[in-house]
Amino acid sequence: TVTLEHRAELNTVAGLYTAILGRQADLGGFDYWAGLQSAQTDLGAIALGMMSTLEGQNKGYSLNGQSTHDVEQLYKAIFNRASDAGGSAYWSHQLDSGTLSLVGVANAFIAAPEMEGHKLAVVGWDFFV
Repeated sequence: TVTLEHRAELNTVAGLYTAILGRQADLGGFDYWAGLQSAQTDLGAIALGMMSTLEGQNKGYSLNGQSTHDVEQLYKAIFNRASDAGGSAYWSHQLDSGTLSLVGVANAFIAAPEMEGHKLAVVGWDFFV
C-alpha cells in the first residue's frame, strides 16, 4: 500500500498527466511534479515542464518562443484540441505585448472552465508503481 497526499491541486497534476502525456502518472513522476507544486511552482510551469520532457517531445510538443506556435502547443497539450482563431489571437497578443509570460498563459488555461473536465479526482488515480 502506498499513501499519497491529496490536495485539489494534485487533481490538476494528475489531469495534466492524462492531457499532456496521454496516460496515468507513474508514482515517481507524480511525486516529482507534486513536490514542485508543494514548493509553490505554478501549475502552468508544471504543464510546460511535462511538455518539455522527452516523453512530451515524443508526443509532438515543442516550444520555440514564437507566440502563435507556443499557444497552439498549449491548446493541444492542455485542451487536446486546436485553437480557435479568436483564442489564438488573444493569447498570442498577451504574450507578444508582455502582458503574460508563457507560464501565465498556461496558468490561465489551467484555470479555465474547459480544464475542469480534464482534472482527475483521486478516485480516478491509478498510478504505475
